Amino acid sequence: MSVTARVVVTLELTGLGTWGNDCPLGQVYEQAATAAVGRISKAVAEKGALTGARIIGQPVVTAVMSTEEGK
Repeated sequence: MSVTARVVVTLELTGLGTWGNDCPLGQVYEQAATAAVGRISKAVAEKGALTGARIIGQPVVTAVMSTEEGK
């Protein structure tokens, strides 16, 4: 008898970039999602322990934070 399992893990990533006040919000979402997939892909490729890992589904940007400079 052989038993296997498949596990789906949700990751939260931060520090994916910075954007200026004049950057369209759609561009922020697109670039943040692309950066997240890139970071995870690189980690999966570099770590032999993650053999069999793959990215499934589309990234979901759940928060965009902004601060005013000098305040």
